[in-house]
Amino acid sequence: MTTFKYTAQDSQAQQHFGSIEAKNRKDVVQQLRMKKWIVLELSIAKDGPTERPAQVRLAPKWLPISTKDIVSMLKQLRVMVRSGLSLHNAISNIERECSKPQLKNKLKDVSLLIQSGKTFSEALAEQDKLLSTTAIRIIETAEKTGQMEQALDRVAEAMLFWAKLKKKTLMAMMYPGIVLLMAVVANSYLVFVFVPDLYDKILKPMGKPLPPLTQWLVNFSNFGKENWLLIVIGIFASIAAFIAVNRIPRGQRFIERLLLRFPVIGKAVLMSTLAKFAGTMSVMLNSGISILESLNSVSNMGNLSIFQNVFTTAESRIMSGMSLREAIQNPYFPPSMYGIISAGETSGVLHESFDELERYYSEELEALIDVITNLLSPCILITVGIVVGVVYIAMFSAIVAYI
Repeated sequence: MTTFKYTAQDSQAQQHFGSIEAKNRKDVVQQLRMKKWIVLELSIAKDGPTERPAQVRLAPKWLPISTKDIVSMLKQLRVMVRSGLSLHNAISNIERECSKPQLKNKLKDVSLLIQSGKTFSEALAEQDKLLSTTAIRIIETAEKTGQMEQALDRVAEAMLFWAKLKKKTLMAMMYPGIVLLMAVVANSYLVFVFVPDLYDKILKPMGKPLPPLTQWLVNFSNFGKENWLLIVIGIFASIAAFIAVNRIPRGQRFIERLLLRFPVIGKAVLMSTLAKFAGTMSVMLNSGISILESLNSVSNMGNLSIFQNVFTTAESRIMSGMSLREAIQNPYFPPSMYGIISAGETSGVLHESFDELERYYSEELEALIDVITNLLSPCILITVGIVVGVVYIAMFSAIVAYI
């Protein structure tokens, strides 16, 4: 048994101090909750037997903090807050058990900042790249409304969904990516190594004119071999020009319009934007945040500039008296979205409308990702087959012509 010192608060807001013997912290919390007390502080008594500290094996320092680590931290924090532990104690417990050095250091900083008098949201805001501005704003609102457990759950679930979708996309693109790499290597070898060697060793010594397709292929191969440096410079120059144009507001909008008009991919980009918009609005409205503050968070999410302008100007439009449906008018948004938003505004359950929109657009996005990945592999294989077929037809037509 271990002796614990506690500070608890009853329903009359009176604080109680004392010590209690229990097997672990969980038992202490349960005993105090039976008295309908809220645990404010809990620590092991210095004069009592101590718990054996858990041996946490730390990961390498260079490992970055992953979304999985943050989601796990938020879920642990939610459970501890629900069990009655104070935020400071809960964060300290998670920090002691954390195996990622970078996350461990950030949690230690958060714990120290809370101890110095700052709120949880203020402490999180000082940690770079730990939580998004939207997540911090949701937690800040929860501190005022007393719904910290629900807020932590909403933030964790939203992060988990987008992390799973990102992982699914990357895993689905892995096979087409490998096929594309092998295709580039194989076709480059055929065109720039095999064809010139075959021409120099077999076709050229025969001294006969080549068929048109064979001559074109040989000329193309020779051009690539003689001007490979210029080709590489041209590729890098094109990439640099694309980046430069994308940094100009007008050029960025032009590129975004082309992307949105691209079959399947354009629709996937639109569905991703709408799913993020609906998901963020749903979480923030459910957390008690106003529509204007929610729109401000959406406009800072890093969407395409075309949509960013829509959400930014929507704030001023709503303040001038427009409804949300009217304020976010955009030719790229589907008409059905406006109907659902309008129904939510009329009935006073706008958060439920955004819940439905998030589910719908998320399902649409996942379906489009499946379509893209399923189409990509056959397209790559067909392209490889065409190149290989052209090479073999050109070579064999020349050999047949010489026989």
